[in-house]
Amino acid sequence: MALMVSPLAENLFQRALAQSAPSVSVPVENGEADAHKVLLRLLVNDGTAADETAAKAHLESMSNAEIEAYLRSKTPEGLFAGYDQFGWGILIFPSNFADGTVLATGGFDTFGTATYVNKVPLMIGNTKEETKIFLFMDSSFLGKDELYQTVASHSSNLWIANGSHDAARKLTAMEDQPDVYVYEFDWGAYQEDGQSPIPEPYDLKIGSAHSLDIPFFFGNEVFNPYMTDWVFTEKNRPGRIELSDAMMAYVAQFSSTGNPNVPESDLPEWQPWSNAEGAPKLMLLDADENQARISMSTMELTLKGVMDAMKTNVSEPMYSEVLRYLLSFVMTSYMLADMDIEPPAPLPSVEPTPEPTKSPQPSNLPDVGTTWTHNVSYGDETTVWTVSVTGGEVIDGVDCYITEASFDAPPQRLMYSDITGSDLSFTITQEKSWIDRTAKQPLKNEVSIYLPSYSWPMDTLTSFAYDGTYGQPLSVGQTWTYEQVSVSVPSVGPKMVSTWTAEVVGMEEVTVPAGTFNCYKVVHASKDATRADWVSADEPMLTAVKVVSEGYWTGTETRELASYSVPN
Repeated sequence: MALMVSPLAENLFQRALAQSAPSVSVPVENGEADAHKVLLRLLVNDGTAADETAAKAHLESMSNAEIEAYLRSKTPEGLFAGYDQFGWGILIFPSNFADGTVLATGGFDTFGTATYVNKVPLMIGNTKEETKIFLFMDSSFLGKDELYQTVASHSSNLWIANGSHDAARKLTAMEDQPDVYVYEFDWGAYQEDGQSPIPEPYDLKIGSAHSLDIPFFFGNEVFNPYMTDWVFTEKNRPGRIELSDAMMAYVAQFSSTGNPNVPESDLPEWQPWSNAEGAPKLMLLDADENQARISMSTMELTLKGVMDAMKTNVSEPMYSEVLRYLLSFVMTSYMLADMDIEPPAPLPSVEPTPEPTKSPQPSNLPDVGTTWTHNVSYGDETTVWTVSVTGGEVIDGVDCYITEASFDAPPQRLMYSDITGSDLSFTITQEKSWIDRTAKQPLKNEVSIYLPSYSWPMDTLTSFAYDGTYGQPLSVGQTWTYEQVSVSVPSVGPKMVSTWTAEVVGMEEVTVPAGTFNCYKVVHASKDATRADWVSADEPMLTAVKVVSEGYWTGTETRELASYSVPN
């Protein structure tokens, strides 16, 4: 879309295909103000200035050359820290500056005046539930499915109204603008019967989210390594392949001729957008599990119409909750900037919470400073993990001691290897556990990881709920079950729940760097993973002598006790 209003791109292309392109351009002043804000934040982040006031004074004393040198000295991570972010490392900043050079003065408003330079046939469209990919990363929506769907529906409709429908209306009104072909990609969203071809819970959480149309246009069955496994199944393959074949045929014909309709084809006729009331507007691209569902629609959205419908159909207090999100989400806030929107109802006042009574410290904990070192091997990697007792806490009435791990080198793990051969790895940066003092089993675990592919940090919070007599003291034949519940922040999916069984299968003598031990062998198993622990029967080690894990990620991890020490 930006190329259509860029004087620098004049006569450089003959057709345009715009996917999920918001028609939002901003003044240069917005970019300058945002860059200024980022600079102030960087100066505070690295300690150059104590606060924003000091940063402003310091910045005023810097020359342009000094500012350039300062910015070039930053690592990518340091520079990114100056920006607000969505999940998956997406930075928030203004773009599409109507500077009169790269983009025409007036930006996308020139669509309504015929002063834009590149008048070419245009195919433009959106996915039906664009914003779900962003809501999916927002942990504040966990457990709020009705709010999630309501926000997704109205924020996505605003994007569609601005991104494709408003642009199509303006362009079609210009006499010298060639045809505009509009689509809405609906695959994955709930259909008229309330069903989606995507399995639970991703039918709700992802639906027809932003970017999901891309693999259909290119015929790819592997794209984002997470979403491939979440939404593409053998059961929905017949329908999605038929839809993908149709979409590729349309776009190939459009690229060749400027008209998507394939001669002598069984595909439905794709009519260009018409501004006549009740006339065909856009092509709906959808499929159930078995076949494509492609048809023209007279649907037309406007920003005002979307907001009026929300006012009519969404009651308080949810209306104000949704509106607060629309006004804070960077994409929709730009779209609503020129509208006279009545502000949302104020948040209800909350009485100050009294200072909580601290949990009593459990008795007979391992002393703070008790330390174990483990040699940990994974593939070709060997690292030393040092685990120390750092304190104690009572959780739900259970006495726990807290351990924290450090590493001689950041452990790397392979999370995914898709059929193209590309790998998605992550780095473990921190691990903290709350251990039941009596049973020597974890009640809570917190792992921090870093995904370099996305410049994306993530915390996984895991809790354990046990059934039966679990953990120590152990005896051969002893069994128990437990539920493991994991939530990631930022969210990359819904709450993950897995059920495990544990059994003390026998006694074995095990030799590790710390010595030779007579051990109970405890096997833990879930649907996807297994773990074997060798726990010393001769002395209370408070940790397993050896652990072999499979299925937590690609490959096998082995931990062996190298040493342990108790503070004097």
